[in-house]
Amino acid sequence: MLPRVCNVRPSRFLSRSDARLAAERGVSCAQHRLPGSGRGLVLSWKKWSVSFPEGISFARLVNQLRVRIEYLLDRRTDQSCCIGRGFLTPAMFCFCYTDANKNSSRSLLSHKAGRCHQFRLLLQCIAGPAHWKEVFPVANGDRQSPIDIKTEETKYDPSLRPLNPSYDPASAKIILNNGHSTSVEFDDTVNKSVLTGGPLSGTYRLRQIHFHWGSNDDAGSEHAVDGMKYAAELHVVHWNSEKYSSFVEAARQSDGLAVMAVFLKIGECNPQLKKITDRLDTIRIKGKRALFTNFDPSCLLPKSLDYWTYFGSLTVPPLLESVIWIVLREPISVCSEQLAKFRSLLSTAEDEVACCLLRNYRPPQPLKGREVRRN
Repeated sequence: MLPRVCNVRPSRFLSRSDARLAAERGVSCAQHRLPGSGRGLVLSWKKWSVSFPEGISFARLVNQLRVRIEYLLDRRTDQSCCIGRGFLTPAMFCFCYTDANKNSSRSLLSHKAGRCHQFRLLLQCIAGPAHWKEVFPVANGDRQSPIDIKTEETKYDPSLRPLNPSYDPASAKIILNNGHSTSVEFDDTVNKSVLTGGPLSGTYRLRQIHFHWGSNDDAGSEHAVDGMKYAAELHVVHWNSEKYSSFVEAARQSDGLAVMAVFLKIGECNPQLKKITDRLDTIRIKGKRALFTNFDPSCLLPKSLDYWTYFGSLTVPPLLESVIWIVLREPISVCSEQLAKFRSLLSTAEDEVACCLLRNYRPPQPLKGREVRRN
């Protein structure tokens, strides 16, 4: 477990401009009380060297980030979490400490761990999607997602066929909380549940569905339409099972994945979505999973399957440019109470200070000359 934490004023350790930026991004600072003679753990990542007290769960987090480049989603803090953690990597930490006698702060980067009585962990800037390019250069690629769909600039394509989703409810297996979203996973060893038609050549096998949402009901979708965001967005993820032998292989090919996006707008409670939101309490903590069977994701699709389509990427690291996006034009409804259940999920594990997953979307990326077609 983390030591006891308490809030400290960002302006005490930041320049005025950085403090203003921190405030805009919902950053809060935290103070850790450590034993006076306790040793620290130093981790290195590229040119950075950062220190932690032994056993602190941040050390485990950073180690995971270092070896697996695992990401945590940008979020604001709540009363149960004083530390404003976002998409964290060690390079985005600024560690300071206060000398017990001089009462002054210095950079911990050159400090020998264990000498000070207090650490002040200062998240100078929650580094969200704007900083992914520092680790994943493809983030500046030519077919990144999501995008803002300008409806008047889309091109009607008479060759685009109707979509044909065919899902077997028996292929649904589990629902889980992976720390950055909730997803329903499906058996993709055979073509039980598939998507054909539309802009696709061949059969794409259903892998999972997951959701993106925001810290309020005004904006939570990843794609935008004429600059307008929806409250949330559902992604139905498929992979090209005709050409490739696995999801992992397909995810590295330009035509490997097909993701059907469904907008969620605030309205009446959705009885079909209730099947998922009713189970979120059982997987509230990161890493939790539960059986989730007999579920047909087509129940979450709108009546009209008219769509826009374009070539894009994954919207989370590693941001591979392997997705044929199919964005449905008609949204489905969701009520505020249902969205609040998604925000109640924790992005932290059992041995960590609880942090709610308040938002998990990437902002729209430049179109860079790509064509958006419509059927």
